[in-house]
Amino acid sequence: MTDAFENLGERLRYKALKSEDAERLYSTFPRLGRDPEKFCPTCRTKKFYVWQDERFECDCQLQLQLNKHYLNAGIGDMYQRYSWTDLDNPAGEQLKSVAKAYLDQAEDFVQAGMGIVFLGPWGRGKSLVSNLILKSLLWRENTVYATTFTSMIEMFTAGWKSTEDKRHFDQKTKKVGVLLIDDLGKEMTTSINLGGSTLDDVLRHRVHFAQPTFITSNMSKHELAKGQYGGAIASLISESFHIIDLAYVEDTFDYRTSAGERKFQEIANGWTRPII
Repeated sequence: MTDAFENLGERLRYKALKSEDAERLYSTFPRLGRDPEKFCPTCRTKKFYVWQDERFECDCQLQLQLNKHYLNAGIGDMYQRYSWTDLDNPAGEQLKSVAKAYLDQAEDFVQAGMGIVFLGPWGRGKSLVSNLILKSLLWRENTVYATTFTSMIEMFTAGWKSTEDKRHFDQKTKKVGVLLIDDLGKEMTTSINLGGSTLDDVLRHRVHFAQPTFITSNMSKHELAKGQYGGAIASLISESFHIIDLAYVEDTFDYRTSAGERKFQEIANGWTRPII
């Protein structure tokens, strides 16, 4: 049986992006190379990198393939290089336990359209664990997409004037197999409650068609249920989400502060994290 946290990224080595996805990707990231002999996001064509004082031969082809597939899935460069060992705080242990339970039965949870809402203060690792789960689901041949809620609203409104942008919004939020909506509650509030209508439009579709969604937010359970999104959204969430509330975990550890300090030291040491 495959271990829940096993890295299966090798499966993406020869998997090509759809032509429309590749076209948008290269347009969005013009510095992204196509030939691993001429462009590598990790070793920069030196053919090796140093990590934790050990020199490794760089698999440029796989590094570029992973980079492209992750970018197409909305997974940024930082999360592309992080692993489960980076969840090294008390809240992180709880998050890893939840992630393992989900990934151990990923096929069943995905088929049932079951997602997870991670609530709690900033710096606990909610975004990190969500992106790590998405990476693992992508390796298992699911289509996935990660976006902040603010970016999702921008995608939604762009579709009002552009048929192409409307199609892109639908592909990435309604038709994608697994969606991550990060930082719910940080968007700017408007008189027409644009956030609420966008969230309702996407979640109602995904719940109806049993498509799992992951959500992270600094809101409390009460704020999520009674806040700006209304009872209808709370009802949708109660039907198809497992809610993990980290507000009660006794943890003053700020993951992002620790990650920043660690990243500075890694660069000072001349280390390069590979994409995994």
